[in-house]
Amino acid sequence: MVQSERGLISDLPDSLKNEISLYLHKNLIDRVPFFKDTDEDFIGEIILKLRAEIFLPGDYVFRKGDVGNCMYFIGSGLVNVLSEDESSILATLQDGDYFGEIALIKKIKRTRSIKTEDYCYLYSLEKNIFDALLDKNPKFKKHIYETIKIRENGSFKNHIKT
Repeated sequence: MVQSERGLISDLPDSLKNEISLYLHKNLIDRVPFFKDTDEDFIGEIILKLRAEIFLPGDYVFRKGDVGNCMYFIGSGLVNVLSEDESSILATLQDGDYFGEIALIKKIKRTRSIKTEDYCYLYSLEKNIFDALLDKNPKFKKHIYETIKIRENGSFKNHIKT
C-alpha cells in the first residue's frame, strides 16, 4: 500500500481497514505453497504484519551470506536471483512472486544474492513476527515445518531457495 493509500485508510474503522488490506494483498500470500489452505483469519493477521519497502533499480534486497530474517513478496517490479559469484542471473521474479521463505522458518545465511532490475515495491514479513503468529497457531506451525522439509528436499523445483 503506498503512502497516499495509507492516509486514506487510516481514518477508517479497524475492521474495515483489515478487510481492505486483506483484499489488496491476499493474492500475494495465496501464491506461497505453505500458506495454501490456511485459515482466513491467520492470513489476515499475516497481511496486517507485512511491511512495505521500496527499492530502486540495481539495489540489493540482500546478499549471499546475509543472515535471513524475513521473506519478501513482490507487489510490483522485477528482481534477479544471482549466481553464486553474481556473474549471471539464475531467475527473474516478478509481480506476485516471493523469495526468502526458508529464512522465515530458519535463521540461516542467504544462499543467493537478490538484486532489483527496476523500481520494486516489496512487502516483507519478518521472522520474529511470523514466529509469534506461529506460536498462536500450533496446527499451522506443524504444517509449515512439514512443507519446508519437503521443499528443502527439492520437491518445489520451480523456485530457488534464497
